[in-house]
Amino acid sequence: MTIETQEYLTGWVKEIKENFLKGAEYLLETGRLLWEGRKKDLFALFTDQAGNPYKDMRSFLDSKILGVGHSQGEKLIRAWEYVQVHKIEIKRAVEIGVEKLSLGMRLDSRHPGGVKPEVLEKESKRNLQVIAGHPRELTIYFSEEEAYNVVDQAISTYIKEEGGGTPAQALEHICADWLSGKGWEHAERKQTTQEKMRELWEYYKVLKGWGKSADINFTSWAMCLKKMSTIPDQEKLKKGMKTLSEWLESSKRSWTLETLKKWYPDWEVDPGRFQPKLSEVEKIEKIAKKRKEMKEEYKTTTSSFKTPQNA
Repeated sequence: MTIETQEYLTGWVKEIKENFLKGAEYLLETGRLLWEGRKKDLFALFTDQAGNPYKDMRSFLDSKILGVGHSQGEKLIRAWEYVQVHKIEIKRAVEIGVEKLSLGMRLDSRHPGGVKPEVLEKESKRNLQVIAGHPRELTIYFSEEEAYNVVDQAISTYIKEEGGGTPAQALEHICADWLSGKGWEHAERKQTTQEKMRELWEYYKVLKGWGKSADINFTSWAMCLKKMSTIPDQEKLKKGMKTLSEWLESSKRSWTLETLKKWYPDWEVDPGRFQPKLSEVEKIEKIAKKRKEMKEEYKTTTSSFKTPQNA
């Protein structure tokens, strides 16, 4: 690395730190400098404690060399990207604020034609956050602020009563409930991922003998349920879950949804000949039990022979 490059990098880092600490009016300039560093791959010119160059901007920001974390850093970069895409004046951008500008960039990717600066100026940060959490298929009417409050309340209530989930998942389920009342459930359509996950969760609760209160754990198993929802034959999956759970219960083994997911592929190949896999502890216990049985059998066999009496 040349002296000129070292001086440039030192100045770049110093500028970012100074602007970031100056406050709100200088955050946009911080975003510009970070964007410049990502575009030119300046992060790759720095090394970690092991002497390896940073592979991306995220890991570089996590190093705290710039004094800006990756979450805040990405937000500032998105804010500057929005300014460039919409070609708005810096003074106007500063007045809007980096929080709204960043949300505007996120919404750009979700709504055809993007979100205009006028919308960011008019809407509150809260409303923009609600919009950003909605599925991209949803049509948003930015001028109807009261509608946002109703949607926001519905989503919050759903998440609270159902024990978790993202705003997008909540909105999907709420809309599905409404459509089902219009006969949508009887039409020829595929189940949504959310519907499959909920159906599997209800079935799992029945197998476990859990009640409604168990729904608070739904989010903990969401990733597992999502993976299981991709299995084409859901009815066969449920049959496998039931069979596996019965085997596990009869052998007094502890099991969870993860256990069923892990063993189901083996059961699906040949349900009639499937045997549950033993853990390492169970394998050792089985070997020890077999040895004990063989030892007892040997004692029984040898004791049946009469020992010759001394002449």
